[in-house]
Amino acid sequence: MIRWYVVGFQKQSKFPLIGVLAIQVFFASCGFYDPELSGRGPVFKPEVDLIGDFSGRRIVYDRNDSIIETAIIQRSCGLEEGPVVKCKLDIQYERSGERITLNRSYRLHYREALDASIHLTSEREDLKGEIHGAAFHLKGTGEVPNSEKEVSQEIRFVALSRGEALETILYSYLGLRAGKSVTFWRKIQ
Repeated sequence: MIRWYVVGFQKQSKFPLIGVLAIQVFFASCGFYDPELSGRGPVFKPEVDLIGDFSGRRIVYDRNDSIIETAIIQRSCGLEEGPVVKCKLDIQYERSGERITLNRSYRLHYREALDASIHLTSEREDLKGEIHGAAFHLKGTGEVPNSEKEVSQEIRFVALSRGEALETILYSYLGLRAGKSVTFWRKIQ
């Protein structure tokens, strides 16, 4: 029965292939990311959980999920008035040998007790977003590692247990996926 329905649809439509492709592109472009689901767990408090020294391991992928770069990152963060969390990231890319220092600033704005928005700025990034439980989700502009091309950027930061966290950065250009980077953070004792 389903087979006849599909065949009938194709016979009635003047452009069946274009319609099917349009539907597939629409569903493929929606990542179906649910920040509430990712944020299940203890509430993430940036002014507590981001503070201190962290070591990170980053893998950078191109748009086809091929690894194009790896990096070791040292991150040191402190709390300032505002509240603002200031972080210094020392990034050593392994394949290219390039070393970058990035100064990130996480400006926090609390509307209620645990309901906060975050504005992340650095020399290469400008993103805004919300905290969702154990995670925060930011969107804005930034640069792909080892490139000076400005792209749309989306950061998904999920706090794990014992000072560990997973940070995924998605890059897109003109609405098309340009790559991603995944960083696993571990607090240095």
